[in-house]
Amino acid sequence: MKQRPIRLKFLFGLALLLILVVTLAGTGLVSLSLYSNVVSNLGWRAEILPVAADLSTEVDELRIAFNEIQLLNRYRSQHHPLVVTLAETNPLTLQSRFEMKLNGFGVTLEQYLRLLRERGDTEAEKGQLAQEFSTLNDIQAKMQLIQSSTADPKWVSNSILINETEQHLAELRTCAGQLPKFQLAELAQYSSSVKSRYRALFSLFIVLGIGSGILLAVLIRLGYLWVFQPLSVLVAGSREIASGRFQHRIKLQTRDEMSELANALNEMTERFETVRTDLDEKVRLRSQEAVRNERLASVGFLAAGVAHEINNPLASIAMCAESLDRRLQPILRDREEESARSGPGRADGESDVEVVRRYLGMIQSEAFRCKGITEKLLDFSRTEKSDRQKTDLKALIFDMVEMIAHHGDYREKEVRLNMPEPVFATVNSQEMKQVVLNLLTNALDSIGSGGTVRVRLSESDGFARITVEDDGCGMSPDVLNNVFEPFFTRRKQGQGTGLGLSITHRIITDHEGRIEAQSPGIGRGSTFRIEVPIGC
Repeated sequence: MKQRPIRLKFLFGLALLLILVVTLAGTGLVSLSLYSNVVSNLGWRAEILPVAADLSTEVDELRIAFNEIQLLNRYRSQHHPLVVTLAETNPLTLQSRFEMKLNGFGVTLEQYLRLLRERGDTEAEKGQLAQEFSTLNDIQAKMQLIQSSTADPKWVSNSILINETEQHLAELRTCAGQLPKFQLAELAQYSSSVKSRYRALFSLFIVLGIGSGILLAVLIRLGYLWVFQPLSVLVAGSREIASGRFQHRIKLQTRDEMSELANALNEMTERFETVRTDLDEKVRLRSQEAVRNERLASVGFLAAGVAHEINNPLASIAMCAESLDRRLQPILRDREEESARSGPGRADGESDVEVVRRYLGMIQSEAFRCKGITEKLLDFSRTEKSDRQKTDLKALIFDMVEMIAHHGDYREKEVRLNMPEPVFATVNSQEMKQVVLNLLTNALDSIGSGGTVRVRLSESDGFARITVEDDGCGMSPDVLNNVFEPFFTRRKQGQGTGLGLSITHRIITDHEGRIEAQSPGIGRGSTFRIEVPIGC
């Protein structure tokens, strides 16, 4: 599954945010540009409209001044009394006034042209203002004709020049009257254009607003899915694990560092659960061992008292049986001779002498057997520290195997040794011999003819390890839990005391070692493993 790191997701979210910001900033700039254009155009219109009005006014003033000159000339030709009054006003003054008005009109016209040229910088604007420039050119041409006609100082007395000037002034007034109309028409056209651009921009704002809202919603959703939701799942999962529910697993499908963190937490939880289970098992085993040690100590204390109390009567029984056997020997011999002379005695073929001897022997053997049991009980109860010395465990195990190899019951059973190197440990050799002997005899007793017992010796981490493995009858879980209990045995009645493994456990514990029993189940063999410190 392809990984998508958080930094790539962050960059993607940042790109979306940048697109959102650029879009909003662009629409804002377009709006500001349109607003600035509107303000600029309105300002220019507000500046040029008065100039156009001034041109019309000045043309009218020119016509008034020219009419005064015409009136003076008419009255002069009619010798009207008013001529005297007008003469007194100095006709040159009327001519100068006309020329001054004409010059003022020229200045205003230049101002209008300047404003129009400043506005018509671009090709598009020059195209829109072409007709207005053409009218201005006509106005300039008419003005030049008027200036040409009035260039003669005595033009006011020349009827031809007066007529030409009058015609030019009429044309000039017509052209100048069109300028405000141009401005009003352009203003109406500009208003329509602004409204159209406004509607287009408003539609664009709506589309961009909806798009920005969708983009923002997507960004928020992605932020929730990529950051906030995984964090909440991690926090909730961590709280579950912290509360003791170690079976809980954090599941994330983000395929990024969050998912890797969840997997790491799951692996850590699994390892912790494994360690905890192992520790619980070790605590359970140690608890069982502590209970077993307490029980062994109690049984040992009781066994010591019982053994001391029973040993004396057993010794008396054995001694009396032996003494009675010696005293009855002459009598039994005489009785045998008489029985031989008198012929067969009992119907079962066994004479009374034989019965007496058998019973006396049974009494002695059973008494000594009981004494052996009490001696084992005394050995089991002894807790004083025995003498220990550096011992070759390989040679010790080999001697024990050699000793039992000649036993009749074990001749058809095989013992395989795996002891590549000698291992030395500071132990009590007699006690360790008893431990090895107990384990070997138990293993050999649990297998049938043709069975195999494997003995391995090794050294690891400062401990000598002896492993005795057989392919015999195996053990059930109940037997494994009680295998080291005193007097617990699975042998037939009268063939075992149940103290061998208990004594073995006590010896290994006294040596500060460990002993454990394992078995896959009934009929699948057993394994006993002991570890004792190597020591100095």
